[in-house]
Amino acid sequence: MKIVISDMLGFEEEHDNWILEAAGDDTVVCPQNDEELVAELADAEVFFGYHSPEVFAAAKNLKWMQTTSAGLDMMLTPEVRAMGLQVTNASGLHAAPVVETAWALTLAVSRYLKHFGECQQKHVWDQFTPFDLNGRTAGVVGWAASVAVTPGSPPHSVCG
Repeated sequence: MKIVISDMLGFEEEHDNWILEAAGDDTVVCPQNDEELVAELADAEVFFGYHSPEVFAAAKNLKWMQTTSAGLDMMLTPEVRAMGLQVTNASGLHAAPVVETAWALTLAVSRYLKHFGECQQKHVWDQFTPFDLNGRTAGVVGWAASVAVTPGSPPHSVCG
């Protein structure tokens, strides 16, 4: 089996070695540009990464596409759908950073950081008192894996 990995992923050498070990006797290639990618996809069975859908027109043997994103709307054009591929995504991959950012923004709002930043730029001292989050209840509403992650949760891992 031939596996094509997008050059945009920028794996470290240790990741490359892990992938090659996990692939066993399968062929793994990492094209360095779009021309190489199109050429390598011609006889590939697996694609790992994210790319514009045009490159898949020549991928006549492709059976499985693993994306590096949760959303597939940009890649699943009618042409790609017509290929009958098994398509999997990386839903939840960025859940922890999204949750951490949500909490950072919540703290920024509760501490009026934008207001105080503007005051600092104007060299004005405003004695406005921010409100504390201690003792308050917060809820997160959403459909993504991010809502199931709390700061300090164990990170997602890759299963071999």
